[in-house]
Amino acid sequence: MKKTFFFILFFTCLHVFAQNDCSDAIVVCGNSGFQNLNATGVGIQELSGSNTCSSQENNSLWVKIKIDKGGTLGFTLTPTNSDGSHNTDINIDFDFFIFGPNVNCANIGQAIRCSTTNPAASNQGNNLTGLKNSETDISEGPGPQGNSFVRSLNVNDNDSYFLVIDRPIGNSSFKIDWTGTATFNNPPAINPPTYGQSYDLKECDSDGIFDDSTLFDLTTNSNSILNGQTDVKISYHLSNNDAQTNTNPIVTPNAFKNTSNPQKIFVRLTNINSECFSVTDYDIIVNNNINITQPSDYVVCDDTDSGSNTDGLYSSFLFSSKDSEILGTLDSNTHIVNYYQSLSDAQNDLNPINKNSLFTNVTKNTQTVFVRVENNVGCLNTSTSFNLVINPVPSFIMLPPYQQCDFDNNPTDGFTTFNLQSREAELSNNDTNVTVLFFKNQTDFDNNISITSPQNYTNTSPFNQTLLVKIINNTTQCFNTGSIDLTVNSSGLDTFDDMYSCELDINASISNAIQSIGSQNTFFDFDIKRDDIITKSNGALTNNTHSIEFYRTANDASLQTNKILPPYDDDLFTDNTEVFVRIISKNNNACESVGKFNLHVIDLPVPQGNPDNIILCVDNPRLTPQPYTVPLNADTGNPTDTYKWYLNGSLLSGEISSIHNANTEGEYKVEAYRSHPNLSEDCMGYNTFFVKESNHALIVNIKSVDDQDNPQNNKIEITIDGIGDYEYALNSTDLSDFVKGNENLSYTFTNIPPGLNAVSIRDRNGCGIVTSNKISIIYFQRHFTPNGDGHFDTWKVLGVDNDFYDVVKVQIFNRFGKLINEITDKNSQGWNGIYNGTDLPSNDYWYNAELIDKSGRTRKKTGHFSLLRK
Repeated sequence: MKKTFFFILFFTCLHVFAQNDCSDAIVVCGNSGFQNLNATGVGIQELSGSNTCSSQENNSLWVKIKIDKGGTLGFTLTPTNSDGSHNTDINIDFDFFIFGPNVNCANIGQAIRCSTTNPAASNQGNNLTGLKNSETDISEGPGPQGNSFVRSLNVNDNDSYFLVIDRPIGNSSFKIDWTGTATFNNPPAINPPTYGQSYDLKECDSDGIFDDSTLFDLTTNSNSILNGQTDVKISYHLSNNDAQTNTNPIVTPNAFKNTSNPQKIFVRLTNINSECFSVTDYDIIVNNNINITQPSDYVVCDDTDSGSNTDGLYSSFLFSSKDSEILGTLDSNTHIVNYYQSLSDAQNDLNPINKNSLFTNVTKNTQTVFVRVENNVGCLNTSTSFNLVINPVPSFIMLPPYQQCDFDNNPTDGFTTFNLQSREAELSNNDTNVTVLFFKNQTDFDNNISITSPQNYTNTSPFNQTLLVKIINNTTQCFNTGSIDLTVNSSGLDTFDDMYSCELDINASISNAIQSIGSQNTFFDFDIKRDDIITKSNGALTNNTHSIEFYRTANDASLQTNKILPPYDDDLFTDNTEVFVRIISKNNNACESVGKFNLHVIDLPVPQGNPDNIILCVDNPRLTPQPYTVPLNADTGNPTDTYKWYLNGSLLSGEISSIHNANTEGEYKVEAYRSHPNLSEDCMGYNTFFVKESNHALIVNIKSVDDQDNPQNNKIEITIDGIGDYEYALNSTDLSDFVKGNENLSYTFTNIPPGLNAVSIRDRNGCGIVTSNKISIIYFQRHFTPNGDGHFDTWKVLGVDNDFYDVVKVQIFNRFGKLINEITDKNSQGWNGIYNGTDLPSNDYWYNAELIDKSGRTRKKTGHFSLLRK
C-alpha cells in the first residue's frame, strides 16, 4: 500500500506534490536542481536489509536518475526554510541511499552509496549531506560516524540509478544541487501559446447547469502544445499530483464534462524513451448565463398623458436607460441588451421592444418586462426580468372654501389666521401616509417654496385668497395637485353665560378617606353648554346645521387647535378660566361666529378639625346617663353652609350645627353643604372625627411590703380599674416622673424608702391624676456606729417621724435584760450608745417596740441590733 508524500519539485519552476515509492520515483531530467522537496512517511518499506548504513525509510523520497552523457555525478542536499533559504538547525538529519546502476524496483540490490551520519551527534558545523569528489568512503554512519558526505559516482551513458532521500530526525524541506560532469536527459518542450492568446477553453451554458450539454474537447490544443515533437505522448489529468506521478489520466479527453467552474486541467508530456516529462496547465471555463445584474423595477408615478392620472397607464418608459444597470461591469461594446413582453419572445428573440423609443405599458399598474443579453462569443442570458410599476398618485378632494372668522382687534380688515393643517385630512381623503404642502402662488409652487407654518397662516389678500396644494405619498413620492380657497368672514366676539361646577375632592377615589381635600379645579360637561347655546339661539342653531367647538384660547379657536374633547372628566379647569366657542356651519364647514365665557370653580366646604385623638372623659365607674361631652367643631368658616352629622354611619337626627357635643365614643362623620344660585346641587365636603372614651384611675387595692433584713426589697403594689391609658409615679405628680408599666392596670414600686409614700396614677389620655393615701414604711436599724461621722451615729426606728403615728414607745435592753434606754418621742434622734454618762461597749442589744397610728392600729416588734465602735 502506498503512502502519500508531499514535496515541491522545481524544474522550470514547477511545483510537484506526489506519492512516492520506487515504482513511481521522480525522474531527474535536465540539469537543474531540485528545490523545496519534502517527504512525509514511508510508503512501502523497501530498504530493510538492502543497505550497509544501518537504517531504513522514515520520511523518504525516491528519485530515478537517468544519465544521458557519462562522467562524474555528485550532489549537495541542503535543508531549506519555506522561503528556500538554508535551514541551519543542526538537529535536522537527512540520510540518503543510492542503488544501481541499472537495477529495477523488484531487485534493487545493495546500496552503492549511503550516509546515515547524524550532524549533531558527529559535532559537524552544518547539516549538509551528499556526494563529492574529495571523499574516499562510500558509506558512513549511523549516528556520530562519518561527516555526512561520501565519494562521488562515475557513471556511463544511459546508466540509471535510484536515489532515496530519508529524514529520520527533524522536519524540513530540502533542495538538491547536482555536481559533476555527467548530464541528464532533457524533458519534452511545452510550446507556449502565441502572444496575447491562451490555451484556456471556454464554453457557454445557457441554463447555467453543468450537464452533458456542456462538454469540452481537451485535445483542442494538443498539436500546439507538442509543436511537432515525436516520441512524446500527451495525457490530461485533474490534479498536478496525478500529472507528476502519471496516474489517473482522463479517459475521454475529447468529451470532458467539467465538475467546477472554472476548472484547471493539467497536461503531461512524457518522452517514451527517456521517461522525462513536463507538466503545464490551463483552465476550462463555462460562461454561465452571462453574469448580469438583477435590475430594479422601473417605478414611475401615474400621469395625465393618457387623459387620467388614475388609470394605471404610463407612456414614457425608456428601456435603454436600464442597460447600464443590467450590464453592471460587463462591457457594453461586447454585450447587447434587448427587452421583450414575454419570456418566450426573449428566449426566441421575437418582437423586441424598441428600447430607444417611449413605451406605454399594456397591463395597468404593473407589467413584467423580460431581458435578453448576448455577448460577442455567443453566450446568452434570458433569466432576468423586472417590473414596470405605475404607482397611483394620492387622492385630492376638492373642498368648499375654507371660511374663517375674523374676530381679532380689527375684525373688518379681511385678514385673519388659518390653520391649513386642519384641512389636510379632508384634502387627502384621510390618507395618513402623505405630506400636504401649501403654496401662496404659482411661482412658489414652481420653485417648491411651500408655506412654512401652515398651522398658523395669515392670508395675504384681504377676504379671499386661493392657495395651491401638493399632496405627496411618503412612500412612493408620487404627488397630486389642486387648490383651496380661503375666505375671511368679519365677526365679533360673542359672550355666553358662564359655567359653574363644584371643586373636585382629591380623596374622592380613596375608599377609606376620612376628609375632603379640595383640588382647586374641576371638570365641566361642555355638552350641556352646547345644548344651552343652541337653546338660547332661538332656532338659529341646531345640531343638524351647526357644530360647536370649545377651546382654551382665542388663538386655538381661530386655528382649531387643541380642541376640548370628550370625555370631559379628563380635562380639568381652575376658577375663572376663559373658554372660547367656535360655531361652524355643517353645510360648508365655515366659521360663522366665535364667542367666549368663563368657568367658575366653587370651593368645597371642607369641615375643619383634627379627626384624631379626641378623648371623651367619663366617670369611673361610668354613670348613666353620661354627664360628660366633648365638642366636635367642624365649622367651614362660611356662615351659610349647612351640616349633617353621622355616628358610626347612622344619621344623628336634628344635629345640623357646625359643632356637635359628642357624649359617647365612635366615628363621627360630618358633611358640610354649600349652595350656589348657578348650581343645581350643593357642593359637599366632609370630615371624620374619632372619639375615644377614657377616665381617671380607680384604685382597687394597694399594699406595701417592708423587709427588715433587706430594705432594698421594700415594695408597694397597686391595682386600679379604668378604661384609660395609665402611668404611675411615686411621691410625685410631675409629668416627667410618671412611667408606663408592663400592665396598664397595675404597677409595683420597689426599694421604697422609710417614711410615708403615696402613688399617683395619670391617665395619658388627659382625664386626670389620682393619688393614693399615704403608706408608711418603717425600718429598725440593724446596727449603728456612734463615731461622729454623721452616718448611723444613733440607733432609731426610721420612718416614724411623721403624722401617720400618734404613739411611739421603744425600750432598749442589754444582753442581760437590763433596760438601758427608752424612746417615746417619734421625732427623737435616737439612742447614742451612752448609759449613765458612760459609752457602752460594742455588743448586741435588744429592743421592744410598740407603734400606734392615727386609726388606733398597733404594731409591735422585737429584735436586736449591734453597737459598733470603730
